[in-house]
Amino acid sequence: MTRSLKDDFLPGLEEVPSGGVEPSETLDQALHRELEEEVGFGAEHVDEGFLAEFDYQSRSGKKARQYTVSIPLRGREVQLSDEHTSYRWITSAELHAANATPETKEVLRQWFAWANVVRGH
Repeated sequence: MTRSLKDDFLPGLEEVPSGGVEPSETLDQALHRELEEEVGFGAEHVDEGFLAEFDYQSRSGKKARQYTVSIPLRGREVQLSDEHTSYRWITSAELHAANATPETKEVLRQWFAWANVVRGH
């Protein structure tokens, strides 16, 4: 989860890395670019079987849809962009206390449930 105290849209809330799709981009290109910008590495591989989505109202007041996928870390180190002030990894037990929107918490609940099935727990 990343946090930006500087953001003028929901400042201080924890969120998963996210962003918009530029007019000339595919979804895959936008995913790779946004991850590079926000955490310092792209999405060379997307874990199969996990896709979550929710609708929200953007900063400009437009309706938007956020899609969330699972990307393996594979030993890479997070290098935050200047737009974020911190990051942390959380467990499913810590999710209830996260300073995140209900939509983000629900996406993470879905991911933890999916990950437990994939790992055989």
